[in-house]
Amino acid sequence: MKKIIMMLVAGAAMACGLAACSDDDTTPSGNITPADQLYLPRNNATIMLETGNTTHFEWAVSKASKNGYITYELLFDKVDGDFSQPLYVLTSDNNGYEPSAKVASSTLNTVATLAGADLGETATVKWTVRAWCGLNSEIYGSEAGVRTVSLTRINSVDPMPSEIKISGGITEGQKELTLFAASVIHTAKGKYTDQREAGAYEIFTKLTAGELIITDDLNRNFRLAEKNRMELIKDNEATTAVTVEHDGIYWLYVNFSNMTYKFKEISKVELFISSPGNKVELTYEGNGVWGIMDYAWNVKEGGNTDSRHKFICTYADGSSEFWGHFEDDCRDSEKSEAEKNPLFYNIFRHTFSNQWDNTWKVNEKEREGYGKKVSFWVHMNNTDDDLFLLERSLGVPLAVNMQGSATENQEAIALNKALPVLVAKGSDDLNVGREASIFECFTQLSSGDFSITDDKGRYYKLDASNMTFAIAENPATNTVSKAGIYWVALDFNAMTYKMREIEKVELWNKPWFGNKLSETVEMSYEGKGEWSISDYEWYVTDGSNKDTRYYFICTYVDGFKERWAYYSDDCRGPQNSNPGNYPNFYNIYRFDHSKLGEWDDSWKTLNDSEGLGKKATFHIYMNNTYAADYKHTRSFK
Repeated sequence: MKKIIMMLVAGAAMACGLAACSDDDTTPSGNITPADQLYLPRNNATIMLETGNTTHFEWAVSKASKNGYITYELLFDKVDGDFSQPLYVLTSDNNGYEPSAKVASSTLNTVATLAGADLGETATVKWTVRAWCGLNSEIYGSEAGVRTVSLTRINSVDPMPSEIKISGGITEGQKELTLFAASVIHTAKGKYTDQREAGAYEIFTKLTAGELIITDDLNRNFRLAEKNRMELIKDNEATTAVTVEHDGIYWLYVNFSNMTYKFKEISKVELFISSPGNKVELTYEGNGVWGIMDYAWNVKEGGNTDSRHKFICTYADGSSEFWGHFEDDCRDSEKSEAEKNPLFYNIFRHTFSNQWDNTWKVNEKEREGYGKKVSFWVHMNNTDDDLFLLERSLGVPLAVNMQGSATENQEAIALNKALPVLVAKGSDDLNVGREASIFECFTQLSSGDFSITDDKGRYYKLDASNMTFAIAENPATNTVSKAGIYWVALDFNAMTYKMREIEKVELWNKPWFGNKLSETVEMSYEGKGEWSISDYEWYVTDGSNKDTRYYFICTYVDGFKERWAYYSDDCRGPQNSNPGNYPNFYNIYRFDHSKLGEWDDSWKTLNDSEGLGKKATFHIYMNNTYAADYKHTRSFK
């Protein structure tokens, strides 16, 4: 499906224009006097898109009232179009301030494709200019303000390849590697595109000196010739390889739309902290991934709260790129889920930038990463579905595990994102989210040692004297002095932990039986955070007692009690008439037991007859996963 790629005027240019042209957003567009005169290329010009060169477009300068700033966009459309929905729009040179634009043949190739031209065919399109002053714009009109141009696409290989691989024994792992559809390198501020270049492929990879073979899905080989030209190697030619002079990390880009290539060695990739302008080099980890772990970036130390950051890639030829966000100072994590941009962690490549452009920020409202060590990884070998990707860990790992002789069955135990312990009575609209920085588990521990590690292989050492923990320089172990069942929770923002031994977990119910106004009965620990009780006579009968209210009480050795209960009172849950009203009916919510009344936040059976005169069985599952909260099940027989 043909797509319209809109390259809008840069934010800074628009802001300056708005300030100069208007004091508000209501000024009519009559403030702009369009020049209605185009200079280059000449009308009805023919452009062959085979050399990879640029074509110069130029036009007369427009005027604005009050000496306002004018910026420009170059518009392409079909011959019968009226520019109301142009095929392609791009910002003029110098972020829109110049009345001219140098347009790459790859861009014009995209225009020709959108106009319907296949490989080897010619598309005639018309072009004009749109002048902007703040929020007001005018499109050049009259006969002199619109021209046509014929664009001829090349067809050096037929059919076009659909897959490109490199091999030859000098690749990473000496494996055959697949190149990915190439993403656009942006050369001016504006609205960025996540579209792929038609017919272009790329890879970031480590190569050793030797012979490299470039092959497509039809087993055709290609050479990298002089002047960045790519050539198809004929069957009768002996040389089928490309010589790599020395070991290094490279970016290889091949474009079959104009048979050109770029093959550049990468000197370094750096994390750039905008304030105060610090740079720190990342380590190449393989497969197009660079990373840095546990960097002390000093945000919120000495009053500094500026967390703007991006990355700089420096090539061996002295050129550089900025790998950043598609807008400035972006703090997407502070937006609502509906407002969040799914491209927030995607990396966009820029050849322009200053200290502040195209940066990410952390969530200052939640003090995300303040006073923490940070870890970043940039993944530059995109797939056909994903752009380059930024992974960041602001002191909070993605996964945490416990393992060692002291753990349950001496197996590795995964800690999960924690749910909070609530201190107030719940309500019918209670919505409890996970703690972003806290990992927890309920588990049995034996006397002995265990280690705590995260998804990046870091070890953590617990300090029982002040209940804190820290990253260990070397593999570290922690000691359990007393065997028992524990709740373990680690807060990676505060770098504190809790390790509470559980004395017992009990079922509480309201039997109204004889002199018993309530009853608690201890449950058995089944392992892996599960407690149960089977065939319990809870005295719900067909007589006067039909009260089925119940919840669970967890008592810790230190005397603290939690109520594991529902979020509303006397809840029968999914009634037969409307079962969809209670999708979380069997979820467990944790409360401070002392803050609730005896009757608060209890479950009931589905109706007045369920379980009457029966024995009850309950199971509690307290090791939640990312997909499920704490749960309980019940059955009657």
